[in-house]
Amino acid sequence: MTALLRHPLLHFVALGLLVFLGQSALQTSGLLHSPKPLLQLDAATVAQLRQQARAKGIPFEPLLRARVDEEVLIDRALARGLDRRDPVARRRLLQNMRLSYPKAGEAELLRRARALDMPRRDVLVRRRLIERVQGDIVDGSAIAVAAAGAPMAEQRRASRMHLTHVFVAGRDTAAQQRAEALRDALVRGEIAPEAAGEPHLGGRRLRDVAPADIRRQLGGAVADAAARMQAGQWHGPVGSAQGWHLLHATPSETAVRSDAGWEQRAARYLAHEQRRRGAVAEELAGLRAGYTIRLPGAQEALRP
Repeated sequence: MTALLRHPLLHFVALGLLVFLGQSALQTSGLLHSPKPLLQLDAATVAQLRQQARAKGIPFEPLLRARVDEEVLIDRALARGLDRRDPVARRRLLQNMRLSYPKAGEAELLRRARALDMPRRDVLVRRRLIERVQGDIVDGSAIAVAAAGAPMAEQRRASRMHLTHVFVAGRDTAAQQRAEALRDALVRGEIAPEAAGEPHLGGRRLRDVAPADIRRQLGGAVADAAARMQAGQWHGPVGSAQGWHLLHATPSETAVRSDAGWEQRAARYLAHEQRRRGAVAEELAGLRAGYTIRLPGAQEALRP
């Protein structure tokens, strides 16, 4: 027994156990902390944000904070693998990468997309991932869904519609021809809108929307076409920077019928928006606290 206690291997195991227990005690006591991940904007990005703020006549600090929050949300999305799991983001990344690596499998293409930081750099993927995380924050905060749609000031003065939107990606002639064939199939009732086209960040069915809503979600060309088109018929294809759009509109049956009704809906909408923004802001404050944030030449902008 004495010889066993003197064995070097036993001493080594005992020393390792003491080190582990000591480190655990320090972490529990708060004397030893794991370093926070670094979030840093480069000087060129900070300068660009300053220039945008001056050009738009708005304060710089909120604009910078919003950009930092976007980076935090993208980090959250990537940690959850949403660039691989979300169908819209995944499809977009695969389309981008397949042009350069036509023989690679999907897993390899998505790995290369991350290596090139494409989920952050591609505008559509970036917007999609940010919206997904924000939506999950709201869903997880038990906020009741109140009146949806455009701000009530727009609703009161603008004609509204229900818009069905089918999207075909690509700007070439082949994509336009696919869109035209889809339009004809939709007119003949050979295919349902849900089974036609490809996912689009703006959505497939937009309910009770005004022209300003359509412009924000689908772009100016689509909004202008929707304002001119005849209700109850398929229209298009309408070209945009992303591809081709097929549109079908019906009048909105939920148009505001009285000032009293408008006031009630406005109150519900504003209350919902305040709760939604409050939930996202509270979650973001906690997420930001988990980072060491460095902003060259603008570190003071994030001080409370």
